[in-house]
Amino acid sequence: QCPNTERYCTPEMISKFFATLLKRTEHLILCDSRCVDMVASLSTTPQLDPTMEVQSFYLSEETSWRPTDYSRLGGMIQRNTHMTRLHLCLRFHDAPSEMFESLSNVTSLTDLKLWFPRYIRITVQDYQRILSNLVAGEGDNGVVVRLLRYPPSRLKSLDLRGLRLRDRHFLAIAHLLPTSQVDTFRATRNMIQA
Repeated sequence: QCPNTERYCTPEMISKFFATLLKRTEHLILCDSRCVDMVASLSTTPQLDPTMEVQSFYLSEETSWRPTDYSRLGGMIQRNTHMTRLHLCLRFHDAPSEMFESLSNVTSLTDLKLWFPRYIRITVQDYQRILSNLVAGEGDNGVVVRLLRYPPSRLKSLDLRGLRLRDRHFLAIAHLLPTSQVDTFRATRNMIQA
């Protein structure tokens, strides 16, 4: 509800509020089932510029998003040249390739943490597609591998705990760690056999 009134906030009001947050805060933490509504509200108000100037962004969302919401979030993150810390806990179930492409282009990051919500229920095929796009897939074009392979990458801390990574994901990452700037790599609670 809007303060001092009995009416609810309009989508435009929510959108303006979220756009202001993105531009005026250094550290933004969103942990709510309504996060998707804030991201979606920006896409319904085209006159707003959804450019983020957040240095540290933490998003934890357990519900499914529409592909357009993932794409919008990825675009907002990619356009932010100030972001150094990104922590995402998403299902990534319906995330289109544009979302992963956007994340792999955020070269200002020094700290990246990716994990799935508890009790995620998806098919094996969707899970394999998500890990291929997120970590390392065909041609080693996942987000993590691309960030590690990019020479000017500033990534120093990489946290992939609990993603249920397999040997092939770990080996693709391990191959690139010696030439990267990463000094902290967390990979516990995975399915690594090597």
